[in-house]
Amino acid sequence: MPLGRQPSSRPTSRPVNINNTPLPPRIFNIPQPIQNPHHEIKEEETSSHNFNNENPLPNNPNNSQATTPTMTPITRKTMRNRAPREIIEYAEGDIDLTHLNDPTNGLLRDHAPPPQANYATIEEAQISLRNWARTHGVVYTIFKTWWRPHETGRRPYRLTYGCNRGRKRSARGNSIRKSTSGARCECPMKFQLRAEDITDPANSRWIVEHLDNRASVVHNHPPEKDPYQHVTYRKEQLTPEVSSVLLEEYAKGGAVGALKRLKERFGDIRLKPKDVYNHWEQHQRTRKEREAEGETVVDEGLAADEGEQFWW
Repeated sequence: MPLGRQPSSRPTSRPVNINNTPLPPRIFNIPQPIQNPHHEIKEEETSSHNFNNENPLPNNPNNSQATTPTMTPITRKTMRNRAPREIIEYAEGDIDLTHLNDPTNGLLRDHAPPPQANYATIEEAQISLRNWARTHGVVYTIFKTWWRPHETGRRPYRLTYGCNRGRKRSARGNSIRKSTSGARCECPMKFQLRAEDITDPANSRWIVEHLDNRASVVHNHPPEKDPYQHVTYRKEQLTPEVSSVLLEEYAKGGAVGALKRLKERFGDIRLKPKDVYNHWEQHQRTRKEREAEGETVVDEGLAADEGEQFWW
C-alpha cells in the first residue's frame, strides 16, 4: 500500500465533469445597490454655501430671520366645583315600609334613607350618619374615597357610602353558614357624602346626597331590631377604661370571666365572648409589634378601632 495521504471517499466541495476534473467556478452577476442621487452631495450645492456669514444658512443662530421653536408650558387641569346634585324629594308613598321587617333575605324592600343634610365638617357628618344608622338597625361603611393633595398629606373630598352587607360574600367551601347581622348579601344601597368646595375640603361644608333610581332607599335584608347585634356598635363600648379592665381580667379568667367582671363593674355591657377574645388578640399583636421596634410597652386600655367607618 503506497504511503502518503489517501484520497478521501467524500465528495469534493466543487463539482467535477465527466473526466473527473474540477469545473471552473461559476461567476454570478450580483447586482450592485443603486445609489440614490438625492443622497449625494453635489459640488454646486456645497459651493453655493457661504461660510463667511454673508449669506447665512437658515439654521445659523446669527440669522435674525431664523425661526426658533417655542415651548408651550404644560398646565395641569384644575379641579372645579361641579353643580350640586338636586335634592331628591320623595313624595308620600314613594317609600313603602310595609315589608321592612320581612325576614326573607334577598327580598328588595325600602328602608328610611339618611337625611340629605348639610354639615359644617366631615366629622360632624360622619357622626350623624352613624347615629342614624344605629337607630335604624343598619351599618354604613365607606366603599370608595376620592382624595385631594393637602399640606398635611391628603384629604378626601367625596366618599361613597353603602350598607355594610353590600359586598359579595366570600365563598368558604361547601359549608352552609347561618345568616348573621354582618353577613354580606350584595345589598344595593348606596349614597354619597361630598364637600361643597372640593378645592379646599378641609374647610368646606359637607352634603349628603342620594343617588338616582332609589339606590339610597332599597335594601335586600331587614334591619336589626337590636343594633348591638352588629359588631361595629358593640366595639363602641370598648373605651380605654373598659379595655384596661378587660385585659386585666382576661389574664385571670379568660374571655368568660372577663366578660362577667365587666358586667359587674360597668352594668350594660353588650360585648360577646368572641369580642373579648378578639380584643385580647389585637392587644397582643400590637404589643409584640411595639416590642420588636424597641418600644417600652405599658399595659393600658386599647380603644376600639373605628377606621372601618371613618376616613381618618
